[in-house]
Formats: sequence, C-alpha cells, structure tokens
Amino acid sequence: MKRRSRRLVRQSLGEGASDQAMLAVGFLKKASDNLASRASRSCATICRQMMTQEQKKDSERLARYVIREQLVSLMNDTKWEALRSAMIALKEFNPCYRLACLRSEPDVNWDGDWHYHLPPFKCIEWLEIDPVQKKRIGRLVKDEETDFSKEIKTILWAEHIPFSLEGGLIRIWGYQRPGTQINFEYQGSSHNSGGFAPSA
Repeated sequence: MKRRSRRLVRQSLGEGASDQAMLAVGFLKKASDNLASRASRSCATICRQMMTQEQKKDSERLARYVIREQLVSLMNDTKWEALRSAMIALKEFNPCYRLACLRSEPDVNWDGDWHYHLPPFKCIEWLEIDPVQKKRIGRLVKDEETDFSKEIKTILWAEHIPFSLEGGLIRIWGYQRPGTQINFEYQGSSHNSGGFAPSA
C-alpha cells in the first residue's frame, strides 16, 4: 500500500518530485492515522454515552473502591477479551470457570458460558478455570479425565495474562490486593511476587 501510494503521488507530481511525493505520502498516512484514532475515541465515547445513570454511578463507585483499597490492576479489557475468545475457540474442550468480583463474595458455582455470562471485565478480581475435562463413562465406571492445563497455560503465556495455580485450578488475576503474595506462573518456572507488572 505504501509503495502504491508513492507511485501514485510521483505520477501526479512528476518523476522529479520525489521529495514532495514523500512529504505527501507522510501527510496522507498521518491523516489516515488521525482518522483511525478519532474513530476509536468516538466508539469509547458512544459506549460511555450508552450507559444509564445508575451504571455510570456504579462505575464511579467501583473506581473509588479500587483507589481506596489500593488495588493494582493486572488485566485490561484487551487481555480479558483475548482470554474469552481463546476459550471459545478451543475445539476439544469447553473449560468451566468461576470468579470473584470486587465488592462481592466469590461465586462457588461453575459456569461454561464464555459468550454472555461474564460480568464487566473491570469488576473481576480473579477468575478460576478448571483445566480438567471429565467425561462420564457409566454409573459403575470412574469418569474419564483429560487435563488441558498445558494448552491453557500456553494461551495465557502467549497473551501475557497473569495467573497462578491454586489447588489444581488456574487462577487469572484481575487485581492484586496490598500485601498479597501470589505465585505467578511464568514460562519455565513459577515466581512468588508481591506484585505483577501493572496492566496498561
């Protein structure tokens, strides 16, 4: 695309106008980037405008809670969406999860719907995934179990998603509370840390 733009500009200005062509191409690229940036900001603005007054108030209360409790954000919407999409894309396994939301008690019930049942990402303190798939064989036969820990860990490492292993479950951390020690799993080894690199 860049070469084509240069060729078109050179044709319009003449072969001897290469410097002008380069300036023109740079101007066009900058204008295109500005339009894309404006479109992105417009989408975010529209989403905020679509919130009800109560939703806006709750969002503000949540922001104040995060500041008051001195929570460190470890995830962002991009990473949560990458996780959600990756779990949906798994063909051999539909992982179940349970989670804890800020200002709420942890949900002990397991859920397998990654399409519609997740709460707003900014509310999630942590989310646990059960990496073991159980297949019922019969009443007198033990369920067949398949461990997909390796596949899930590979996805999380690829997306730079912070997680730890908690009793055989994979826990993804949305926030870290002050003084909490978490054994984050890094590729090749685990690491006990008082803090993970905050999410941008």
